[in-house]
Order: sequence, then structure tokens, then C-alpha cells
Amino acid sequence: MEIRQATAQDIPEIGQLFSKVYTTKSFKDFTPEKAIEAMRWLFNRCPEVAFVAVEDGKIVGAHLAGSKPWFDGIHIVDGELFIDEKYRGQHIGLKLTQHYLNAAKKLGAVSVDGISFVPAPNSENRWDIAPQFFNLAWHEKNGFYRIDQMAVISGDIDELIQKTNERLTA
Repeated sequence: MEIRQATAQDIPEIGQLFSKVYTTKSFKDFTPEKAIEAMRWLFNRCPEVAFVAVEDGKIVGAHLAGSKPWFDGIHIVDGELFIDEKYRGQHIGLKLTQHYLNAAKKLGAVSVDGISFVPAPNSENRWDIAPQFFNLAWHEKNGFYRIDQMAVISGDIDELIQKTNERLTA
């Protein structure tokens, strides 16, 4: 298993893997085309912290993230860490994390900020957070901590426009 810095030429293969990993029974929206587009955007934000795990010439895992200048220094943000199902349990995620953290430190980063999945039964929303995703417990074992004052928020654009218009005309 080789861990190496990702290149722009790796993006189609990275996107294909991302689509494969993120496709679940009720989450089918990351088509390969959309995944490649997302991975290209993320790679271009900070290629210095993009790494792939390669086995027999095939990308089997990847980590990509962006960087953001903030009041206290550079923060690594919007990270995506994913491993092909056949290769899980071999510490590939940890090895990719080690490489991207060392690269982030060289950039002058002071923090890694992100979101993580919390295992829960299928909810009424459209995401089933399946166990194949790195979850909060995995991140906590590796030194991350939960910030209770923060929440991940999301909204459907049409509903957000409607609610905003309703509030403005009330």
C-alpha cells in the first residue's frame, strides 16, 4: 500500500471511488459525474493536503480538503476521507490522515475543522448514514472533539426561499 500526494490526473478515479463509497440505498445522488466535479473543486482548494492510497496501481482511498484563512491562522476545512469497502480495517484512513495532517502543518495550519456522521437509525430526512462512513466515534478516537455550540445546518433552496418570503411579508 502506497500513500502519495494526489494529482489533478487522479481526480476522475478519486471521483469514481467517492461515488461508489457514498452510494447507499437511499443516497444515490452522487453520480460519478457529480462526484468527479466535487472532488475537482475540493482538490483545487488545497492540493497540498490531497492524498491517495494506492494498491496495485488502483486508488483505494483518498483524503481531500480545503484551507481557509481565519483569525487565528489557517484552518483545514471541508475534508473528505473515504476508503473502498474491500480495504477497510487496514488503517488506511489513519495513514491518509497522518499524511494530510503533516502537509497541513507545513502549510501553517493551526486547526482542522469539519463535520462527521453520527450513527442513528434511518431518519425522515433523505440521508441514511450508513456504517461505512467515518463517524464521530472514529474521529474522537483520533483526537478530534465535538463542539456542542455548533450544528450542521442544511435546507432545500425552494423551501428556504418560501420561508424567507413568508417572514418578509408577515
